[in-house]
Amino acid sequence: MKPTSPQEVVAEFVDTNCQSFYFVGGNVWEALEVAGGLIKPPLGGSSALKIDDLFSQAQDNGLKVVRLFVGGVTPDLAVQPQPGRFNESAFRALDSIIKAANDHDVKLILSLTDNWHVQDGKLGYVLWANQTDPDTFFTNPQIIGWYKNFIHTITSRVNTQTGVPYNQEPAIFAWDLINEPRTACNVTSPNASCDASAAKSIQNWIQNVSGYLKTQDSNHMVTVGEEGFYPAGSPNVNRNPTPGTAGGDWPTKTGQDFLNNHRPATIDFASFHLWPDNWEINDTSNAPVKGLAAASDWVNAHLSDAASLGKPAVLEEFGKDVPLPITAQGIASKRNPYFASVFSRLNDSITHKGVLKGAAFWEWHYLPGSDIVKETIFPLPNDTTWTNIIVPTAQNVVKHQPHTPVPNCVPG
Repeated sequence: MKPTSPQEVVAEFVDTNCQSFYFVGGNVWEALEVAGGLIKPPLGGSSALKIDDLFSQAQDNGLKVVRLFVGGVTPDLAVQPQPGRFNESAFRALDSIIKAANDHDVKLILSLTDNWHVQDGKLGYVLWANQTDPDTFFTNPQIIGWYKNFIHTITSRVNTQTGVPYNQEPAIFAWDLINEPRTACNVTSPNASCDASAAKSIQNWIQNVSGYLKTQDSNHMVTVGEEGFYPAGSPNVNRNPTPGTAGGDWPTKTGQDFLNNHRPATIDFASFHLWPDNWEINDTSNAPVKGLAAASDWVNAHLSDAASLGKPAVLEEFGKDVPLPITAQGIASKRNPYFASVFSRLNDSITHKGVLKGAAFWEWHYLPGSDIVKETIFPLPNDTTWTNIIVPTAQNVVKHQPHTPVPNCVPG
């Protein structure tokens, strides 16, 4: 059986009929916990039903891709609680998510690990190895061996609900190697002295583990999962978010190198994120370039780089806070212009056959009735962000997918 997941062909995503594939998507948090029953739906109903509802909503509204973490957010549902020991309950929760996605013709971007968490994350591997430097995640042979074993285990797993191995699963769109990889450099210190070799270690790690992943799963695409910062000396270094309270050159200290990180042949497409508030480049910041201008510069730089690599690009995370108390006016003035700008760029890419193939907002709130009064990042179903921007764009993207076969693509 050959998966129907879109595959990358010369700066295009194509399906099995060689038709171009563009998408609007969303990021989902704690999906594993919902599927595993650790988070109870606030208005009742089974966890399985709520997961099915998520993908039913996606299908009904034209959202074709959902991005989520393979691992659990909470320690009780870690997929790998110890090196080489795996949590079958967590895996079965993931099985159910994949089945529901497949049932509703929705694709998944699955992030294999995370920079920010201990459980199923970078720091967990470091602690297992009794290391004190978080950067050893990228260099320690034992840690890399554990990570590769995790790759082998998850790609070879047979879904208990479908009988299909993950490495042949049609619902999987792509793997993220790690969500937002960074070195341990203290970027909050303007005068931090960072180890240049740590940045090189991220590049070597990307080449190493992406190559291994391709030996375990040749059917699905692979990307890095990073924010997309530029190092000192890069032609696009001035596109980094700056200055912020962390000092003007803090992004150069993260160890990321967007262009080179996505250069290996084992990386199928370029992915990047956009966080105006977290990076202090929103409308009220002191940055010399801020607000929509900064966001637009950021997106354009990454699309230009992806084009130079001959690879598709995906904005796989972007979000915008709304100040409390949340009001319709606040949503319209603070969040909507950013969402409209991103999705306008996606529509333009479809029209002009550009490299931007998809954009996934953060965060999709799909459990009605939750106490989210303080969650300023969620576009809710009755928000104009959802009704006037996300859904119309998603439906328009589905409607206007190019139907001309991509040259040099072999169907099947």
